[in-house]
Amino acid sequence: MKKTTVRLLCAGVLFLPLLFAEAQEQKAKKETPREEAQSIFKGIQAKLHGHKPAGEILESLKALDVIQEEFRKTRNQVEALLSNADPAVRRHAAKTLAEISRTPDHAPTVVKMLVNRLGRETNDDSRAGVLVALARMGSFARPHLPVFVEALKDPDPRVRRAGTALFFNLNDSDAELIPMAISALDDPDLGPDEKTGLSSVSMRAMIFLQMRGSRAKKAAPALIRIAKSGTGSENYRFRSLATLATVAPEDRLPLNTAKVWLKETHSIEKLTKATGLLSELGPYGKDAVPELISLATGSFFKDPVLELRLKRQIVDTFARIGPAAKDALPTLQAMSATENTILRSHVFEAIKAVQPKD
Repeated sequence: MKKTTVRLLCAGVLFLPLLFAEAQEQKAKKETPREEAQSIFKGIQAKLHGHKPAGEILESLKALDVIQEEFRKTRNQVEALLSNADPAVRRHAAKTLAEISRTPDHAPTVVKMLVNRLGRETNDDSRAGVLVALARMGSFARPHLPVFVEALKDPDPRVRRAGTALFFNLNDSDAELIPMAISALDDPDLGPDEKTGLSSVSMRAMIFLQMRGSRAKKAAPALIRIAKSGTGSENYRFRSLATLATVAPEDRLPLNTAKVWLKETHSIEKLTKATGLLSELGPYGKDAVPELISLATGSFFKDPVLELRLKRQIVDTFARIGPAAKDALPTLQAMSATENTILRSHVFEAIKAVQPKD
């Protein structure tokens, strides 16, 4: 029986013995650490509802108190594992430490430990793991932005990919992070498979920049280069176009590309990407409204599921374009007679969205 289980039982939490007895009956396969933890918390969470008897709720709250106490007791042990001889242990110790230490009383000390570990770490996988853990500390890691700037210049792509983790964990830092992400667009990394560009440094930078919208407008030249480069997979280059459509919708490349794809009327993949780009463009996609109307009034797929999917995408794109798609109103009104209730609800929403505003 695991140490955590023993301690919880000794704490006098009355309902837990039944829980573990139940778990032991399921001997078909050995539980993973994640499954074991989930089985413990499932029993606790089931009692944390206002309609439960007060005694059961109190038992669960006491169990959580015990678990929190165990976290405090094991923190020093986890910290010591940052120096373990096995790099996999060091990497996971950094991750665990970050997950249990994002509180004002512990975070500053843990951040300092992670930075020190990073300075001494020689294994690239572990360096990447420590960087991700440091990024997970969020605002507590803000004083160490230079560490991530240097990581994005590292010779090992695994370390550079880990350096991008800060983009998604540090809020209210666009002034510092957007220039870092724009620089990362020029990274030669093509991802773990070394060819598609998916999960690469630049792909992660594009995801972050797309979330920033027009604030990342200066990324446009680099995004255009990626879209035209022929590098990586089609999905990788599509991401560059979608990001460009979001950060600089006035650029014509996403619109022109979408209009070309709209002509491929028997490729649901190309049509999906085209409507995706036009949705990102919003009002800037108005020049494609005639092509969308033509698609909305035609029938292109024998498979009714694909046909319905296309119609919904077109209707939703009209809604995203807004009043600039007012020429589609007669088409949308005709589509409102559809028997498909889901499509009909999307049509009504689109009609409201494209109505000219007074």
